[in-house]
Parts: sequence; C-alpha cells; structure tokens
Amino acid sequence: ASKRYLAMGNDFRYTPTPSNGAYLHTLKWAYCDPGRNLETDSHLNQMYLRLAETILLRAEARVFLNRVGEAADDINMLRSRAHALPVTAADFGPTLREQVDFVLDERTRELLCEEQRRFTLIRLGRKEYLWRRARKYNKKDASVILQETMYLPIPQTVIDANLTLPMLQNPGFGGVPIDPDGWIEEPAWSLPS
Repeated sequence: ASKRYLAMGNDFRYTPTPSNGAYLHTLKWAYCDPGRNLETDSHLNQMYLRLAETILLRAEARVFLNRVGEAADDINMLRSRAHALPVTAADFGPTLREQVDFVLDERTRELLCEEQRRFTLIRLGRKEYLWRRARKYNKKDASVILQETMYLPIPQTVIDANLTLPMLQNPGFGGVPIDPDGWIEEPAWSLPS
C-alpha cells in the first residue's frame, strides 16, 4: 500500500460502495482468495489473543493502582514496536478518568477491529465509559443515544429458563422503567435465604 493510506500502522482506504456510500475502513484483514475478489468477507484469520492486549490490561490495572509511570512503560513497550512516539506519565492527565481514557484511546489504536469494544467499556462502567464515550465519539448519533441502549434485552426464553431465581429484564425493556434520576444502576443479584 502506498504511504498515503497508512495510519497508525494500518492500511486505510476511502472506498465507494453502492450500498453504503463512501467510507473510511481498515484493510487489516482485507484479503480474499484469488478468483473470489468480489467477496466482502476476509479469508484471513482473526486474532483471538494478543500479548498487546494483555500489556494494555496491565497498564489499565496500574492506572487504577496509581502507578501511572509503570502504565506509561507498558504503553511505550507497544509504541516502540510500532515506531510511535513514547509517552510519559504526564501525558495521561491528572484525573483517574483522563488516565483511563488515555489507556482506552491506546487500546483503540492498538486493537482496532480486534477487541470486543463494547465489553471493554461495559467492564469499566456503562455510564462513565460506554455511554459517555459513545456520545463523545459518535457525533452523528450523539443526540439520540439513550441510556437504555447501554443494555441489551435479555431474551424471554432465558428469563423463563431460570427456575431457581427470578431474573429481571434489563431497564428500558419489557416495561422495566429507567431509574428516575436519569441513570440505571447495575442490578443487585442475591441468592434466596
């Protein structure tokens, strides 16, 4: 690929398509067998586990332990391999939220199209990370992203199959209301006494 398509070590192209207009997309796995080049699915293997993700998880844990200098060392380990500029602890910002956001941004650059991003953001907090970052980075739909879309509905078959404990539907679905203070708390599950 020519250098004008390269960004963050990945090959990006602006491609017109009849169904979706033109859009920027990665060619990280854009390979189809010769003779089948009109297919849109890649025939390359997709990574399941990567050492880089483990290193980024350690950087995240170090941020939560207030060891930001060591988190910067972890990120620099990955950046040196990618021939990117090194970072310092000061680059992470003064607050915990800014520091976690810095690691999340690095995860985006390193694991583009590889990680299950929604699960990562849910793990960190639906309101603080998933909802806030979805609204921040999705400029087109930011005004219509609702809190209940941070949850997915639980299939009724799953609820009915649970015979020992009542399983609640997620807020915003099946008539379960959203918390009136404007946010929903994680449900507290407990075993029967």
